[in-house]
Amino acid sequence: HLVDALVEPAGLLGGLALTIVAPLLLFNFIGAHGALWFATALGVAVGLALWFGLPPTGATAAASLAAAVEPTEPVRPLEIFLAAASGFVFFALEVLWFHLISAVCGASTYSFSLLLAAILLAVAFAGWQVSRSTPRRHAGERLFWILSRLLPLLAVCAAAWPHLGRLFSVAQTRLQLHTFWAGESLKFAVIAFAIVPPAVGLGMIFPLVLRGLDDAGAPGSRRVGWICTANVIGCVVGSLWAGFIMIPALGAEHSFLALWFLVAVACAILGWRLRAARSLVRGALAWVAAGALAI
Repeated sequence: HLVDALVEPAGLLGGLALTIVAPLLLFNFIGAHGALWFATALGVAVGLALWFGLPPTGATAAASLAAAVEPTEPVRPLEIFLAAASGFVFFALEVLWFHLISAVCGASTYSFSLLLAAILLAVAFAGWQVSRSTPRRHAGERLFWILSRLLPLLAVCAAAWPHLGRLFSVAQTRLQLHTFWAGESLKFAVIAFAIVPPAVGLGMIFPLVLRGLDDAGAPGSRRVGWICTANVIGCVVGSLWAGFIMIPALGAEHSFLALWFLVAVACAILGWRLRAARSLVRGALAWVAAGALAI
């Protein structure tokens, strides 16, 4: 169980490390062409490690036989909806965040690298929290609790963005940061301040859906396949919708409002579907009201 809990965060932390190393170190020493060859060599090394680390043929056949006799589970529309909605909102927010960061910190490779680093750090922490925890509530109720708390976080994030540029300029002047590394560290701190809290909440949604939304436990392989497919489709549609439709049509502030409304709808549907306890609903309504007030 400890190994299972560390697999996803370890992969995300590896991505986080190369997200920071590539533009800040590799490009300066070996250039973009050399960085591409480095990434290719690293991918080949991972492929060889997987090839030689595969189980023997007998074990593979046994695993295939076990998968063949696995009982077929029905695909649950609520899980598909939540997986797709979480991917849609997360990637739409990533596009929106980069749009805003370009105005605050400049549209550069370093800014995009720091944005990815902050997001990967948040998602790794979220996955680690979900993997290691054994909550008293089942995953569905815990997901409802997270969605209700996510609403005010998104509202505060939307309210903070217009002031981040001034905050960055004032901090850079008062701290007298004149070196490249000091300036990029400050930029990362400003980006993480606005992005990490809501990204952690969003990053916990998909792992909780994979755990199963009821007391029956985690879904089988067929349901997992459908859930992952829905999440990927939501990510693709969310990124395209945000970049080509939402931001040009609504602007940054109203785009935050539209995504906040989608999360509120998902929270309401999940609460109704789970027939959540009155105390849980009262707490959720309080957080929803706080988010609406912040907006």
